[in-house]
Amino acid sequence: MREYRMYVLDNIGKIIERIDLKYPNDAEAVSDGKIYARKNDVEIWCGQRVVTVLHPLA
Repeated sequence: MREYRMYVLDNIGKIIERIDLKYPNDAEAVSDGKIYARKNDVEIWCGQRVVTVLHPLA
């Protein structure tokens, strides 16, 4: 299992929440990240690497 961090961002890009989770791979982290990206942008990190940035659907 890898350690991932999800950062929920406000409308100016400031971190409003950090969520630490463990997943077996990037795909699972991104899948769960979509839940947090319903209203805000979410950055998903694994160590020093940005996995993806998710944007809310309009």
